[in-house]
Amino acid sequence: MIDVVLLTAPPPLGAVTGGQRYNEAIAERAGHHDARMRAVAISGRTLAQRALAARRALHQSNGVDAIVIDSIVADAAALAGRGNVPLVGLAHQIPSARHPTVFGALGRALSRTAYRRCRRLIAVSEWVAAALDSIGVPCAVVPPGVERPPAREATNAGGPPIVLCVANWLAHKGILDLAEAMALLPAEAGRLRLVGAPRLETSYGRRVAARIGRSDLRDRVTARGTLGRDEVDDELARADIFALPSRDEAYCIAVAEALANGLPVVGYRSGNVTDLVGGAGILVDPGDVSGLAESLRLLTLDRDRRRSFAELARRRAATLSTWDQSARAFFEAIRSGMRLASAAEQHERDRTPSSA
Repeated sequence: MIDVVLLTAPPPLGAVTGGQRYNEAIAERAGHHDARMRAVAISGRTLAQRALAARRALHQSNGVDAIVIDSIVADAAALAGRGNVPLVGLAHQIPSARHPTVFGALGRALSRTAYRRCRRLIAVSEWVAAALDSIGVPCAVVPPGVERPPAREATNAGGPPIVLCVANWLAHKGILDLAEAMALLPAEAGRLRLVGAPRLETSYGRRVAARIGRSDLRDRVTARGTLGRDEVDDELARADIFALPSRDEAYCIAVAEALANGLPVVGYRSGNVTDLVGGAGILVDPGDVSGLAESLRLLTLDRDRRRSFAELARRRAATLSTWDQSARAFFEAIRSGMRLASAAEQHERDRTPSSA
């Protein structure tokens, strides 16, 4: 059995992220693949504080077989120095893709430095792997898994169509664009249900709350907030369409789960979503709110079209990995990194002249 430490960030208060769900799902299945994986949270308000925390974690993990560096703490890990344990990078995102600032450029550079110290990289999609290709470290694509829900009767039969969005209220998720698109549709086009942390402490979250509180949407949009897994499953079961006009999604577990529930997807043609959805939805260019509204109109007001896309969604979901398949590939990538590290150490010993 191999012993693995995952360096990651503390879970966000009151929210659930795709990266967090990925890490937890893989760790839960580690025992099925002759492995143990425990998470060590790297916290701190500044980069310097997080770098010190990462350095302590590296020092305290000297006895394990491998250390996985989550992309969310890769910048701090780059400043933490080198240890004696094989490193594997876990890229949930392209380094600092959403931060086109001086600090964003620094984060990108530091993340790439951390990845170059790794023996193996794990990317959650081909889209992310392509962006990391220039680093020159072997990369395995291990997408999140998705479980096929049992067949069940639609709980919204006969009612107005329900459009579901599962995403935290962050600017790149496009919640405000989705609200504006719904406002362009007639009332009979259905209702929108939002699941995810409102993030009302941010200006974007407040803007979303203000928009859906206006008279044209007040009775058509329901904000559920952060829900437990069973409650999210219930929302997926009652929905007719899934909408997420997000930009730069590295994978998007929420979309994969929507497909598994037979929901056509409406969103933006961006990041990994284009490949993930395939023909099981309608995607438009990022920022095209009127196109988003027209896509929703085509599906909400045409039941036969919706059913056709629902069948395409189920077929697409059948081609996706399960969580057990993903866990198997994940730990094989870890073992591959360990073998590469061992071979490099042996090569270095062979090059070193004997003192005899």
